[in-house]
Amino acid sequence: MSEMKRPFTIIRTTGTANPHLEPNSTSSNTNADSIRFLYDSEDLFETCIAINCPYMKLPYLDKCFGLMKVGLQTPGLSVLIERYPELAPSNTQMGLDENNSIWGNKFSYARHEEGEAICSSGNALDARVYMRRGVPPSLRNRIWRLALGLTDSNHAIEASAYDQLVSECHRLDLLTDELFIHDIQNIIDDPRFFVFEEELKEVILCFTRDDYVWNNTEYQIHAPLIGHSADNDNTPSPPSGIQPFLGLSSYFAPLCYIYKKKASLYSVSRALYTKLWCKMNVLSSDEGTLLSVCQTFESLVIAANPRLFLHLVNIGIIIIKHHYHHHCQPPSS
Repeated sequence: MSEMKRPFTIIRTTGTANPHLEPNSTSSNTNADSIRFLYDSEDLFETCIAINCPYMKLPYLDKCFGLMKVGLQTPGLSVLIERYPELAPSNTQMGLDENNSIWGNKFSYARHEEGEAICSSGNALDARVYMRRGVPPSLRNRIWRLALGLTDSNHAIEASAYDQLVSECHRLDLLTDELFIHDIQNIIDDPRFFVFEEELKEVILCFTRDDYVWNNTEYQIHAPLIGHSADNDNTPSPPSGIQPFLGLSSYFAPLCYIYKKKASLYSVSRALYTKLWCKMNVLSSDEGTLLSVCQTFESLVIAANPRLFLHLVNIGIIIIKHHYHHHCQPPSS
């Protein structure tokens, strides 16, 4: 705020539109060389591999071939096989087996019929189990909504709430808007390949102004900035409580290919962030968060094919960093 010489939040004059949401709006006015995000994926990764278990002896650390040195209790291969029987190699999978010349069409038809039945009369649990073997492209929008607890009866409410958030985008000028827009432009290589820039801008800026995110996200990924709101000094700025980090829009972008209606695109994106994506941006020992997922993957590779893992180590793909023997704090604001 001191660098920009302006308040965090400015209320625009009535009737003034957010310039970032104008049709064919140009890129961010901020000099790319001066942009500083809180963190990016590389920062998160380096922090993860720098964390050591304080109770693990240094001689044992030196024997660890992997990067993860946190000593978490992660599920082994036998546990995962029992937990996810649908992923067994003996089962056919969408994305792998539907093109089989002998029985691929029959498999695709059966999966589509089962998916239609779940969309018509199933519940969220049915949809989540069904998704484990892949979802036909034509059913992805409906299956994902159902799996997240978003039924067809929600459409009118979602549209009304989304329109209100768009109005907030025009009413409030946030200091962070330029950074979020720059993050969007960072993943858009060419409009001929990604043609949803306008939709992504609107959805991301709505996300920043949605206090539902602040009140319902499972993990708070960084300390909130309180006391800079134009409406209420007890609310975070931006209202979602999410400060700009490089890569946020990369979560939202793939869904632009699945959902035509912006309100539905937004609702699914918000649900995924509050339930899942936030877990990939927090350092916690809880199962299903970033550290646990990384260590689970590494341990599974070692268990399933130790010779492959050792080969990767020998050719330098996995770099053993013995000089990390201290505790690192997660990126903070």
